[in-house]
Amino acid sequence: MATCTLVSSLSILVLWLPFQATGTMIACAIVYGMFCGGFIGLLPVVMADLWGVQRISTIIGLLYMANFVGTMVGAPSSGAILDNIGHDSNFKPSIIFSGVFMLCAALFFYALRVAASKKLIERI
Repeated sequence: MATCTLVSSLSILVLWLPFQATGTMIACAIVYGMFCGGFIGLLPVVMADLWGVQRISTIIGLLYMANFVGTMVGAPSSGAILDNIGHDSNFKPSIIFSGVFMLCAALFFYALRVAASKKLIERI
């Protein structure tokens, strides 16, 4: 899941941000599309592995609720960025905003993985 988020964020920051050609935008859409879906598909599996299946419905509900907060804040924030710079064809600040926050999420997932592996080692 962390790798899917990392590759998705890198596709935004490396393929979409510096290049405006149609071919690179298509490449970004393909890479992003292949890896972004892993977040939704792998979330229940990873949560069941970390916290067990007994509380999986509660944990996934809380995580989707946290995702809701990010979704409700992210789109208006990006719109506010565009309001401040103008609504012409310069979307780079919004691209940077989404790419950086997705990269932060990937780093958080890697930190969660390290913390979970330490707990696993302590149990053994």
